[in-house]
Amino acid sequence: MKYKILISILLIILLFISGCKEDEKLPNRQDLPDKPNLNTETSDYDHKTYEYLPIEFADKPIDDVEYRYVSEETTNVDNQTITRKDYFVTNPSTNNEWDVSIYFPEDYEESDNYPSIIFVPGGVGPKEDSMTSKIPGEQTLSIKLVNEGYLVLIFSAEGRGSSEGEIDYCGYIDQDGLYEMYRFLKEFNINEDNMGIVSYSYGVNMVSGMLGRYQAPFKYYIEWEGPTNRYYSATACTGAKLFKDHLCDDEEFWQEREALRFVPGFNIDYFIISQSDKDHVQPNAMHALEINNLAIEYVDWIRVDGEENEINQEYSLDNFPTYLSKLKSDDLIFDYILELSEK
Repeated sequence: MKYKILISILLIILLFISGCKEDEKLPNRQDLPDKPNLNTETSDYDHKTYEYLPIEFADKPIDDVEYRYVSEETTNVDNQTITRKDYFVTNPSTNNEWDVSIYFPEDYEESDNYPSIIFVPGGVGPKEDSMTSKIPGEQTLSIKLVNEGYLVLIFSAEGRGSSEGEIDYCGYIDQDGLYEMYRFLKEFNINEDNMGIVSYSYGVNMVSGMLGRYQAPFKYYIEWEGPTNRYYSATACTGAKLFKDHLCDDEEFWQEREALRFVPGFNIDYFIISQSDKDHVQPNAMHALEINNLAIEYVDWIRVDGEENEINQEYSLDNFPTYLSKLKSDDLIFDYILELSEK
């Protein structure tokens, strides 16, 4: 009898310890606070009523793009020869050199009409984030597109990877450098009417700022699960990970880094928002819904994900369409690029 009582006590203790460990875990994404959790009592930021400042349009550079050739490498992929050339391109805002790679298809030099694409990584990732596949043994999205006859440009922004300078977190300095990537790509044999750009996650703020401030005439823009304002970027204003020093009351910082501010300046033909049913950070698809419903006012053709969805459709969270998270986002984006390039 004594042993049974002892065993019962031990089981209760173990359950108590287990419960304590569970409580120590980070809160579920669904438990993120609805209101900002700021370090100051004076801030009146409210993501539901906040009014964005008008766009500060940038002066477009008039000088030639400054760059230098570094090296090249040729590989054989699926019986096709692919050449990668590496360069350093100067960001005119800082005079810092950015590490850039361009992939060329096998028949390059035979035409001056190649479609092209620029990839912008998420977070503060370097160009290497665009060089690796999430699926072991599979070709990267960049390589698959080169095999389809695209020129593909990838880069490390300010202070990332081998690029000079300090990390700018997708602010004006990064946006200025990204516009220089656009100008640099036009130095090659491309069809300037068939240029696309793709952003992942936080990269939406660099791309949107560049598109809005410079009104660069890309044919299409595809954005994947991007946090479209400070509330989403800073994880419900808790400042998680990247932004512990830049909570939502930091107006000077965030005015440069909120995609929703820059949408009215978009000068693109097509816009696809790609969103899974289980976002990689956010608790729901509200960030995607907001940029979709705003962009309808400024872009002639906008769609959420695949052709099964209507274009220029305003949504609520109750009917917002998402793809199943078990599907591979790279495959979907590959299909979207081919679709929009052919329009």
